[in-house]
Amino acid sequence: NKAEEKAKWRSMMLLVAAITIHNFPEGLAVGVGFGAIGKGRGATFAKARNLAVGIGLQNFPEGLAVSLPLRRIGFTKHKAFFLGSSVW
Repeated sequence: NKAEEKAKWRSMMLLVAAITIHNFPEGLAVGVGFGAIGKGRGATFAKARNLAVGIGLQNFPEGLAVSLPLRRIGFTKHKAFFLGSSVW
């Protein structure tokens, strides 16, 4: 039914928007981490790298949280994967 499909689409777009907005400050944190290298005693490349790797690892399930519902509502595997990857 048309109303059901519209509701599914809206909830999916809300999820995508929420994860995308959530990822913005994570990207800023990584940028600040690398930008601060050498500007203070505690700001090292190793710490910035560890922050980036940690955020990258936790973004993997977020990509799945986008890809799997997209696949369920009819997107192809490739398109769902691409869209799930692009919100990282």
